[in-house]
Amino acid sequence: MKIYNFGTVETGTKKTIFVKIINQSTISQVYMIQHNSKKSIKCFSAFKFFPDTSSVGLGKTFKFKFTFEPTIPDSYYCDYYIINNLFGIELELCMVGKSIGNSFNLSQNNIKLICPHSNESITKFIELQNKSVSPLLFIFDLDIYQSPSIIIDPVNGEIPSLSNVRIKITYKPVYETIFFKRIFILGLFQVPEILDVLCVNEKFGPITYKLPSFIKKLVQNNDGFELYMSDVSNILMKDKKPLASLSVNYLNFGFRSKLSEDSNIHFTLKNNSDEVFLFKWTKDSTSVFKITPVGSNLQPGGSKTFSVAFHPLFPETVYSSVFEGLIELEESKYLISAFPLSLGVLGHSFSKNSGSWPPMYELYPDSDVYLPPCLPPKPVYTTLLIKRFGCLPLSFRFHSPDVTNYTVKPMQGVITGSFKIIVVQLAPKIMEEGLYIEKWILKFNYNEQKIKHFITFNGSVEKMKVMINEGKPVEFPIAYPGSQVTLLVPIYNPTRHIIIYELEILKDDEVLDIQQFINILPNECKTSLWTFSPRSTGSFNTQVKGFVVHPSHILREDTLCTVNAKCLEVELITEPNTILVEIIKGCSVEKTFDLINVGLCKAYIYLNCKDYSKALIEPENITLNPGESIRVKVKLTSNVDVCHFQIFGYLKVCSKSNLLLDRTPISIAHVKVEATFPLMKIIDLHCQQHSCEFSKLNFWKMLNIDLLNLVLSSSLPSEGETYVSMKCPSYPLDTSIIFEFLIENDSKIPLIWEIKMGKCCYCKPVLTQISFSVSKKN
Repeated sequence: MKIYNFGTVETGTKKTIFVKIINQSTISQVYMIQHNSKKSIKCFSAFKFFPDTSSVGLGKTFKFKFTFEPTIPDSYYCDYYIINNLFGIELELCMVGKSIGNSFNLSQNNIKLICPHSNESITKFIELQNKSVSPLLFIFDLDIYQSPSIIIDPVNGEIPSLSNVRIKITYKPVYETIFFKRIFILGLFQVPEILDVLCVNEKFGPITYKLPSFIKKLVQNNDGFELYMSDVSNILMKDKKPLASLSVNYLNFGFRSKLSEDSNIHFTLKNNSDEVFLFKWTKDSTSVFKITPVGSNLQPGGSKTFSVAFHPLFPETVYSSVFEGLIELEESKYLISAFPLSLGVLGHSFSKNSGSWPPMYELYPDSDVYLPPCLPPKPVYTTLLIKRFGCLPLSFRFHSPDVTNYTVKPMQGVITGSFKIIVVQLAPKIMEEGLYIEKWILKFNYNEQKIKHFITFNGSVEKMKVMINEGKPVEFPIAYPGSQVTLLVPIYNPTRHIIIYELEILKDDEVLDIQQFINILPNECKTSLWTFSPRSTGSFNTQVKGFVVHPSHILREDTLCTVNAKCLEVELITEPNTILVEIIKGCSVEKTFDLINVGLCKAYIYLNCKDYSKALIEPENITLNPGESIRVKVKLTSNVDVCHFQIFGYLKVCSKSNLLLDRTPISIAHVKVEATFPLMKIIDLHCQQHSCEFSKLNFWKMLNIDLLNLVLSSSLPSEGETYVSMKCPSYPLDTSIIFEFLIENDSKIPLIWEIKMGKCCYCKPVLTQISFSVSKKN
């Protein structure tokens, strides 16, 4: 398997890798890419490839294009692919990548604005810092028509990469007391940032104050998504029940004309706390929407019904507003807080015969929105972006199925700026594992029957679990006492969670050692080293329990894996088991024997002759599988007449270790060595072309045959050359004499010998230069 690592990629960006295919076959091939169905989480893959099929000629190359475009921040991705050709599987691919979210933060999350006079405004500046390498869109979730006291500039925009944007915050006193407001800053694929603003009017309220308990809890909780969705979420966590809740969070009036009669829509507000508080609604500065009554005292557990009226000011216009709740508790009568609860309203004044304009928009992601894996009761979140083009406002409204596990905020509204960021939440009502795929409809402008866009939310509830050895029992090879057998057991994470996994042996006889903790990434397959070290023969059976190292309240699944192992003695035979060696003293000889493993366990053996150091064994370290044999060479050298020694086999712990077991060695073979002198002698000679005056006896004595026989019977090859002086009778020049020797080998082994003719001495003739002159005598 070939692994391609995309590295770290920011959400909203993409990275491309090309996979090169070379057709090395003898014909043209058709290559096809497909997911590995056994390992791929296909519906949540962030990898895409193009094309899926290509024809490649003989000796030609082709590059398949793989792109990695993550939409879930701070996640690991791993996916598997197979490239097939006409002959079957050509190549297995593993694509790996990591995503990081667009990172931005505020220079400060809490600011205090103190106005010395009621008719004067005060301004402060903060910085919004983009720590990403790509530009970042941001938007303050603030309805300018409902919050006239706090003005933010700019309210949305784009921050260049690795840059800052200066934000101007202005407060003009409206309330004759202290005012607290929490503002959320949304970014694409980014956890919302929180800005807590405390506004103080010195003229009407004291500077010293006491924050109510629910605000203290809000300040302590820094989960941006959870706080942002707290007023519309369809999940009520046990210890996070909201102070108050609405019967409905969004109202759609549809068409209303300026002359239409009042048609109010009613909703209910319930006090879920044990305190009495005064609840007020902010006022729509455009007076298009109006809530009555404006406020009401709510008793513990009590509820109040409110109504909303819609009065459009102009025809052919869309209207939208978000009412925010204000709360005043008895324990803090000098403070009014913008309660984290809102009501969104929508309406238009387009008649049926009105002309319409096509919405100019762009969605990202376009049609499929993927969410991180969910572990109830904790919900998961993501974001999507609606971009507006042109100069006309763009109204939108999400339509959910009748039964849904998703929540969207805002559900409806009018986009007058360049874009809107939507937060999507998955919070299953029941803790059941499975895929949660829902198709929603996003409708634009007033003519919702014609202008639709379908969006599919893809989420999943996945137990934290792994698969050990593909769910099959782990079968160790048969071992022998004292040995160590290791296995690389595959452990696969079929979920999208990052899992810290712990393995525990339920029946621990101290013969099984496993890697206890494993950190495994989503859709990753790792191997864990397991070692079986038996001390005695017999069968060994146990179970290994795997469980997730995580708080117990999450949805998780423990895994049981059966482990089977067996220990037997090593059984070896040698053919032949007795080796007889006849050798000339000082010479070397090589013998072989076959070592056969007739047992059922794999044997790791070290061969040695501890009583005879002149024996060389090759190979010394042997690994023998059951039923396997190996030919062993023994090279011997001896200078003694008779020698007996034993070849022993010492069992090793494993093949990669030189540690020998502390136990009686196995007798492999018995070797008997008989070393003798080379018993050669000349028993007869014959001379050709000689006169009768020389007999065989004369030649025997002249050639010194008795001495030569003595040398032949007592010389060793290691002693080098021995010279024997021989005399030959004189013969005329240019005549020859031939001696023939009959040599007998009395040894039991073949002998190789050589006779060379050498000089009796190294004398050389000396040339003397004599000079003389001849002169004439007078």
